[in-house]
Amino acid sequence: MKKGVIWKKDFNAWVEGLKKEGDVFGPKLRTEQFHYFDRISDPSELRLDYTSTILPPKKFFVPPKDEVLLEFNLKTGETKPAKSEPAREIILLGVHACDMQGLLRLDICWKEGNPDSTYLARRAKSTIIGVTCNPDEYCFCSRVGSNEHREGFDLFLSDLGQSWLAEAFTEKGEKLLGLANLSEATMLDEELAYKAKARCANTRGQEFLPKVEELPLLCIDGEDLAFWEEDVGKRCLACGTCTNVCPTCYCFDVTDDIDMNLTTGRRLRAWDSCQLEGFSEVAGGEKFMKDQPTRQKHRFYRKFRWLTTKYGGSAFCVGCGRCGRQCPADISVPETASKLYLGVKAKG
Repeated sequence: MKKGVIWKKDFNAWVEGLKKEGDVFGPKLRTEQFHYFDRISDPSELRLDYTSTILPPKKFFVPPKDEVLLEFNLKTGETKPAKSEPAREIILLGVHACDMQGLLRLDICWKEGNPDSTYLARRAKSTIIGVTCNPDEYCFCSRVGSNEHREGFDLFLSDLGQSWLAEAFTEKGEKLLGLANLSEATMLDEELAYKAKARCANTRGQEFLPKVEELPLLCIDGEDLAFWEEDVGKRCLACGTCTNVCPTCYCFDVTDDIDMNLTTGRRLRAWDSCQLEGFSEVAGGEKFMKDQPTRQKHRFYRKFRWLTTKYGGSAFCVGCGRCGRQCPADISVPETASKLYLGVKAKG
């Protein structure tokens, strides 16, 4: 593993060098409150001290809407798959550990069964540069174990104050690190990086009572608890915000867009949400999830029971806090997990 120190006075020059290697995207300020990942034209636009972006980095690999899967001609029967591989490398600069864990979970889902070639082609042509995070009261990554991992990163930057400790984990990362004006890392630099990591782990947000490994069994024992209907079910507005901002939600819908000539068109993909009323509707009008309590429970169980069990024990919630931060009804995963825990314990 190659490592070194990049002084902040040299950082913008390094980012300019990255732009020659690919399309660089990073966190930028949208309003006083919100950040978003966008193309970096000027390194001064970067805001690496951010807490969270509106949408997670998954948007670069599965676009929110109007993703062309193929073009077709109804008259000739011809189809033409859309080009899936990006023209240049996608360099994501400033990704937090929770969002990296979200991408790794999506990798599992999009690889199994019928692998999704468009997603996988974009992931293969991407470089991920991580950065230490600045958690707020909504973050709970340490409770679900997604804050400590460096898995998946090509390069990681730890904020040391006047400089960055840069650690490369892959050949891609080493190549980009080679573009920087590096100083040798000292033991003090290593200690400061450790303290930065510890600050994230020790941040106390909302109360999250159960251990994450307890949740699959708690879900089984708590299916009939009244709070699903009387609390979160009544509060939920069925807006779908929680799933749209989630790093690990991957449900989508497919529609055909026909041209005015009624002959040619495109097949499009867009994000969908299990919290929307029509999500589970099938031919004949039958709905398998008829109300919000059922849909809220479904979403929570996908994160902590079904997918957790299917894919070897890791929760499919990475603790980024976006759903609670942006929910208009103030529903959050820590609150729901704690009520489930207390409800099951009260049953004996």
